[in-house]
Amino acid sequence: MFTDKQYIKLTTINFVHEQLFPWVRHHMVDVKPENLTEIQYKTLLLIADMLIAEQKQYVIIDDMLVKTPTDIQNYIKIQGEWQKRKELKINR
Repeated sequence: MFTDKQYIKLTTINFVHEQLFPWVRHHMVDVKPENLTEIQYKTLLLIADMLIAEQKQYVIIDDMLVKTPTDIQNYIKIQGEWQKRKELKINR
């Protein structure tokens, strides 16, 4: 399944972004390798091959790696698509 180098990278927090680490650790330590789905396995392989700087551009949604927009607070996910939020102007 995983090479020794990939296993070490995925189980060490120094090689996985803190936002992805809980998901990665759960699937590497708590779940047996034979119980991983194909999507989970591919996601773990992608994360193992990325640098931390690249990883922080992604989130995991339904076991898939999804690239987030650069300005996350101005976007919202509606029906599976990222859309720009409408800014509300409030009278003060």
